[in-house]
Amino acid sequence: MKQFIKFLTVFALTGILGTSVAFSQVTVIDSGTCGANLTWKLTSDSTLTISGSGAMDDYDYGYVQAASPWNDYQTAIKTIVIDSGVTTIGDWAFYNCSRLISIFIPNSVTTIGDCAFFNCSSLISIIIPNSVITIGGSAFYSCRNLISVSISNSVTTLGSGAFYNCSNLTSITIPNSITTIDISVFYGCSKLDSIIIPNSVTSIRNGAFQNCSSLTAITISNSVTEIGGFAFQNCSSLTSITIPNSVTDIGHFTFSNCSSLTSITIGNSVTTIGSSAFRNCSGLTSVTIPNSVTTIGYSTFYNCSSLKSITIPNSVTTINDYAFYNCSSLKSITIPNSVTTIGYSTFSNCCGLTSITIGNSVTTIDDYAFSNCSGLTSITSYAVPPVLGTDVFYNVPVYIPVYIPCWGYSAYLYTSGWGDYFTHFIDSLLDEIPTITKNGNVLTSSEAYSYQWYLDNEPIADATKQSYTYTQNGVYFVAVADEEGCFAKSDTISITNVGIVSITNYELRIFPNPTTGKLKIENGELKMGNVEIYDIYGRKQFSIFNFQFSIDEIDISHLSNGVYFIKINNKIIKVVKY
Repeated sequence: MKQFIKFLTVFALTGILGTSVAFSQVTVIDSGTCGANLTWKLTSDSTLTISGSGAMDDYDYGYVQAASPWNDYQTAIKTIVIDSGVTTIGDWAFYNCSRLISIFIPNSVTTIGDCAFFNCSSLISIIIPNSVITIGGSAFYSCRNLISVSISNSVTTLGSGAFYNCSNLTSITIPNSITTIDISVFYGCSKLDSIIIPNSVTSIRNGAFQNCSSLTAITISNSVTEIGGFAFQNCSSLTSITIPNSVTDIGHFTFSNCSSLTSITIGNSVTTIGSSAFRNCSGLTSVTIPNSVTTIGYSTFYNCSSLKSITIPNSVTTINDYAFYNCSSLKSITIPNSVTTIGYSTFSNCCGLTSITIGNSVTTIDDYAFSNCSGLTSITSYAVPPVLGTDVFYNVPVYIPVYIPCWGYSAYLYTSGWGDYFTHFIDSLLDEIPTITKNGNVLTSSEAYSYQWYLDNEPIADATKQSYTYTQNGVYFVAVADEEGCFAKSDTISITNVGIVSITNYELRIFPNPTTGKLKIENGELKMGNVEIYDIYGRKQFSIFNFQFSIDEIDISHLSNGVYFIKINNKIIKVVKY
């Protein structure tokens, strides 16, 4: 009978209060205790008030322990007032209060319990006072109309799934007091468009921002050492990401299905790229893997269909199955000497691939590794003939030239999968791939009989000595040969700093900066000097000789908008043209 009376009361409250009828007097509908020193009351204006001092009881949805004493009035509660003195909001306290639109949390509260506001789907905004230290797991789970949340610097813990599926949340500031962004904290916050990870955070855990489909930009600080699996999966609006040098591991599926991602910068401390980490990143065009990486996981770049180039460093020892499956825009690939095994279907369906180079340590190439690479025009292998699995080169033209070491003709001819498939072996390779060392602006090859240096795949005129002094930015490599004409080419090296030196302290003042065109230079010591202007790629735009400081002007109005470097007597100042 008591439950039936409560049902009638809720029905009346929900119906009558939804109309414009106003009561002349607020009455108490129900009341009771909710902690050792706490009481509650629900009044006819749909307000639930918690009074007293100390901790609120913990509840759940009624299976393991009791539901909250106001559980029968969930749909009648529109406003919650928690009086000063209350120190905790219990687990599952306001679960499923689907009409709740306003909540006041006093400065006495230190903990918001697990699932405290679970599925409060009408709640629009909330202010977390600076007394709160802990926000429990799933605290605001599926508060689908929550637009903004203010979290104070007192909060040190955001529990897993704290804002899970808050699909209308557009902005949130993570305070400097947070050290861990826990599992699925912002999962499904599909309108969240940007986020800054503060310097206090060391760990971004599994699924932290998964399905944040409007997220276009995220800044990860150098304090972060771990990015968990699925952390940014399905962030389909994310266009670029920089993984700082502090991160050592990229988890499984971390950026998978980020279809708008066009560029990534991977910090030089990363050792492992997890399985499917960039799977289905169909907008990604180029990737440089740093020398710290030792393992490329299963399906890491699976179906990155716009990927045109990738550099695999000599630190990599393992390339797992399907790592580059269906990267149909990939043009060429070099497997470094550090790799011993090429996995199952690693480059299968890379139909745009025209050349592959296999390092001298590869011993095994697994089934279908290069199947359907129908665009291949040449294969270069420095290795003793690797053992081939099933249909490694299925649908690869049989007549393309296969460049092998000078000693290798018979070895390849009589090795299964090589000699009984390909028809054109050219035994012209040196055993060792040449290496390049850089000292200042001088590139030096390992010793050989003859040399030819290349810039951006074009031979450099008269660059036929062991060392070459570069004068412009670009991608360099060297081809070498021995007395018998056997040859090999080095890995590439990218040069980007020509014309740009470190910015140092110097008593110069360039103004206005930024500028629309004309600049003045003031110098307290020199009256005259030479001025050179470079773009951000180190390409010289023009020079001014015998420039008179404080008198002459530099006119860069004809240059495109962007960042430039002005070199004055070997000192550099950055300016911005807009």
